[in-house]
Amino acid sequence: MRNILKRKKRLIILTAIPFAIIIAVTVFFQFTNIGYCMTIRFRNFTEVERNIFLNSDFEYSVEYTTGEVINWDVIPEIVSEARNRVVELFGGELLSDPVIIISDDSRTYRISGDRHTYTGALFGRVHSYISLSHSYARVDVLAHELTHAELHYRLLNGKMFRFSVDRYVPIWFDEGLASIPDHRRIFDKDTWNTRTDNGTSIDIDVTALTRADFRGTHVNDPFFNALIIQEFFLFSRHYVMSWLEENGAEGLLLLIDGVRAGEDFHDLFNSE
Repeated sequence: MRNILKRKKRLIILTAIPFAIIIAVTVFFQFTNIGYCMTIRFRNFTEVERNIFLNSDFEYSVEYTTGEVINWDVIPEIVSEARNRVVELFGGELLSDPVIIISDDSRTYRISGDRHTYTGALFGRVHSYISLSHSYARVDVLAHELTHAELHYRLLNGKMFRFSVDRYVPIWFDEGLASIPDHRRIFDKDTWNTRTDNGTSIDIDVTALTRADFRGTHVNDPFFNALIIQEFFLFSRHYVMSWLEENGAEGLLLLIDGVRAGEDFHDLFNSE
């Protein structure tokens, strides 16, 4: 009798394990942002050019500030121009090759957001995905997100299980660097000069900013949050750009390599 019970228990366990694995895999690919993006080829999307996916009912998009109408056939051209800006920033060939997903499908939007980059390292291979709603499929936004993808790839490449760059670089550097090839007016020199009285009134300590600051989780007023977050990006961009003007693309790559090798980011960033 005891042997029969043991065999039944073993059978239940052996049956439960694959069932649990199936559930875990399903949840990962259906309900997590990076899992959903990893299976984009099997969803209702059209690959208009290598690694550029539009949801199949895409016809045109309307720019979110100017109202400019953009047809789907110019999307690859927009991506190419954005890549060129990032090539200039890093001083040469890009290592990352992110999948770009453009969609206003409610499910994609809910899981992946309206403009976001997801990068994860699994068993040493880096997976990068840029998810944009149609209204954000513009050169500035793409250049911003492509910069995230390139920085994240260079930091995470070869790692086993890593889905965040926070242990390598602070959020203000990640966002500040990504904002440099982003030429939207909210980040430009005129905006900086107006906001800071030509650099004489700097009242935000960039190095104290956290991920929560950039997400706007401290204040409940969405409008106020948007204005404050915009300033965080503006100040971070100027801070990192000032460093980049002194150190150049070569210095940027040396900093990234040093951080990957285990050196302290702040020591490298602040070194003469």
